[in-house]
Amino acid sequence: MKSNLTYEEWYEKHKMKIFWSKFKMINGLKDDGTEILQESLLWRKVARTREACEKSDNPEYALKNAFYFDKQYFLEKWWNTFTRDEKEFYLIYVWGAKGDGNLYGFDWWLPYFNELGFISNKDKMRPEKPIILYRAAEPYFARGMSWTDDINMALVFQDRNHDLLGPRTVYKTTFYPESILAIVEGSIVNLSYEQLSYGKEYVVNHNDIEELKEVTLM
Repeated sequence: MKSNLTYEEWYEKHKMKIFWSKFKMINGLKDDGTEILQESLLWRKVARTREACEKSDNPEYALKNAFYFDKQYFLEKWWNTFTRDEKEFYLIYVWGAKGDGNLYGFDWWLPYFNELGFISNKDKMRPEKPIILYRAAEPYFARGMSWTDDINMALVFQDRNHDLLGPRTVYKTTFYPESILAIVEGSIVNLSYEQLSYGKEYVVNHNDIEELKEVTLM
């Protein structure tokens, strides 16, 4: 049955359940409430780590030791103390280590990227012409911020499905240069931290996405 909710309405309704289901799965826990002791021990670890990071007067310690879902909080906490170079470094770091960039909403990221202008960790230049990019996602997450110019990389992400929202689809669309916020290169790993590939990621302003087309491979 087709939902009458918009993407934003649907995600706001379900995002916490989706996020914590993924978190428990990544930590080897079932999502059926049967592993109460294991969950309790995990949450105690989360609380201890969060407290240590909150008390620390060292932003590097806080940002690198915080659980991935707390890294955005600590980036915001320390942002105005950073130099320009530190802002660029830690924004790229937290973007890559965030786990699920939707917990705070995509709009959360925009002021940080907009303050710095276009950035890259590999001296890449912003495209001078419109560019076709690809993204693998469940339909509700199609209009995200993370895209690639390599369809094979999109297929890697299509295979990395958590099975929480059904199968993923590969989408493509055209972006104008001003919509590209960053180009980041780095390793793509699976849940066991085994490297799958090394790729280039385009971080885009999701508000600029217009028509999406599904990619059908023959």
